[in-house]
Amino acid sequence: MKVQLVSLVVGSLAVGCCLTRILKRSAGKVLRLRKLLSAGKLIILDGGLATELENNGADLSDALWSARLIQDDPKLIRSTHISYYVAGADISISASYQGTIEGFVKHFGMSREKAAALLKSSVAIACEGRDMAWEQIKGKGCRGIGQMPTERRFKPMVAASIGCYGAYLADGSEYRGQYGLSVDELKSFHRSRLELLAAAGADLISLETVPCVKEAIALLELLEEPAIQKLRVPAYLSMACKDGVHLNSGESVETLMEAIK
Repeated sequence: MKVQLVSLVVGSLAVGCCLTRILKRSAGKVLRLRKLLSAGKLIILDGGLATELENNGADLSDALWSARLIQDDPKLIRSTHISYYVAGADISISASYQGTIEGFVKHFGMSREKAAALLKSSVAIACEGRDMAWEQIKGKGCRGIGQMPTERRFKPMVAASIGCYGAYLADGSEYRGQYGLSVDELKSFHRSRLELLAAAGADLISLETVPCVKEAIALLELLEEPAIQKLRVPAYLSMACKDGVHLNSGESVETLMEAIK
């Protein structure tokens, strides 16, 4: 299991230990990302999706958070993606962080089939926004942040967001990481959503704000399963930390690295 430590970043939830897992595959998406990283290119993620949605009048005060707008206002999500790309983002992350099939069934009262289609559409919305933004960028000659005038900007990417189990619970558990679940139970929870979003057309998978070692192991083991491997989509894993050396669960970053190396 090859993991590359990229950086320590400050996010909207906590200090995050950002880990990028480069998979041993020959697909174009993996090679493209690996080439950018190997060349030392600065890759810019978008900003807070929820923050911009709220700035534009969205009410995100229920358990689904930004994911509610996948059904209620997909155009606002798409325009927010566009804004970030035009501003210089190289990757925009889908609005599926707090979205699950189970959550959509519960809160929207829809079938599992419709819930799965709705969740998958979060990636389509982001891809539409990326393609529309790319036309603007090419037309205006926009550059990425920190690029010299003579540098050519590469076409931006879309990341499919997989939120942690605590985000599904919507009770602040992502700040604690004390789920009381085994690795196998966490794999069972994440498997169908990961398979669905990995097949939705994104350039990579964003495994976000994971607060504990067990969940990190569960997600990385899922990436090795045949159903995911055959899709050849690269992924990165971000950990939510309470300080510079401990995860939100209280486990050390050193313990995490030993567990996943």
